[in-house]
Amino acid sequence: MLGIFFVVYLLVIVALYPLHASGLVLFNGPFGFISGLVMVIQESYQIVNFLIRAFILPRPLKAVFEVTFREKSPYVGDSSDLLMVGYTGDTLLRKIQRITLKNLWLPIWIGSTIFLFLLNFIPVAGVFLVILLKSPTRGYNSLKAYYEMKGLNPAQVDYMISLQKGDLLTFGFVCTCLETVPFLSLLFVFTNETAAALWAAEIELKFERRRTEKEE
Repeated sequence: MLGIFFVVYLLVIVALYPLHASGLVLFNGPFGFISGLVMVIQESYQIVNFLIRAFILPRPLKAVFEVTFREKSPYVGDSSDLLMVGYTGDTLLRKIQRITLKNLWLPIWIGSTIFLFLLNFIPVAGVFLVILLKSPTRGYNSLKAYYEMKGLNPAQVDYMISLQKGDLLTFGFVCTCLETVPFLSLLFVFTNETAAALWAAEIELKFERRRTEKEE
């Protein structure tokens, strides 16, 4: 398995680093060599992460999440828990946002991909801005299994995300940085999955305390 990851990193670096570095040097000067390296490492990470989660280890990762979560929080409440944190139902704005994203996902994806690519040309800070902008999505994916366990619908998931924006950004940023480390991606994928499960369990325990207080 590690051999596959090594080959992926090697192929991406050999194929894309000269292209990225030569372009970035024109805008960033000598820093372009570093930015180009970080850029191809990011691209390698995305490929490796996709292979791990979609084909190689989806079940083990799911098992790690569920076992870790259940050890700390055996019981999972349902979507009615959100009423305790101010959820009053879906809003027209969120409905419009979801419909727009669903119907225009391709042009939105293309536009965001081009935008993120161009950000890399900002000297030094560009590559880190790219990671930062991708972090909320990475954070959401970390808790996606928890949202499913709790039986949340899209509107309820949106509301949970609105309550956790800062935490999702921070967690996603740390996860991305760790998983980007060449050849240690697999290790950090599992440690991050464990951390996500512990975080989800902590959220659920807070709901449980609210339920207990309400019953009393």
